[in-house]
Amino acid sequence: MSDKGDLERRAAKGDAEAMTSLGILATEAGDVETARLWYEKAAASDEPNAMFNLGVLAKEAGDLDTARAWYEKAATLDDPNAMNSLGALAKEAGDMDAARAWLEQAATLGYELATRNLAELDAAITRADLTNANRRAQ
Repeated sequence: MSDKGDLERRAAKGDAEAMTSLGILATEAGDVETARLWYEKAAASDEPNAMFNLGVLAKEAGDLDTARAWYEKAATLDDPNAMNSLGALAKEAGDMDAARAWLEQAATLGYELATRNLAELDAAITRADLTNANRRAQ
C-alpha cells in the first residue's frame, strides 16, 4: 500500500482503489465513520472491494440486510470475497441451497476460503442427513 499522502493525492483525482485503501487505513485506526466515507466514495465508482468493506462494516454493526445488499453489489462485480460472505449469511439463515450457490461461485473464481467453506458445508449437511436418518430408523 502507498503512503497516506500519496493515497490522498490519488483519491483526490478520483482513484477508487486509493479511496478504498484510505478506508482500510481508517478502519485499522478504528475510525469507522471516516472509513465508511472513503468506502462510499469508492463504491460510487463501482469499486467492489469498497462495497465488500461496506458490507463488513454493516455486518459488524449488526445490520445484516445492509451487509447483504453491499455484498450483493460487490458480487455482481465478481468479488469472490463478497460471494463467500453471502454464502456465510445464507448458511447462518439456514438456506443451504443459497449458501452452496454463493460458495460455488466464489470457489469457481479460485477463492480458496470458499472452497474450504463449501467442504465444511457439505460435511455439515452430511452429518445432519445422517442424524436425521438415524432418528427415522429408531
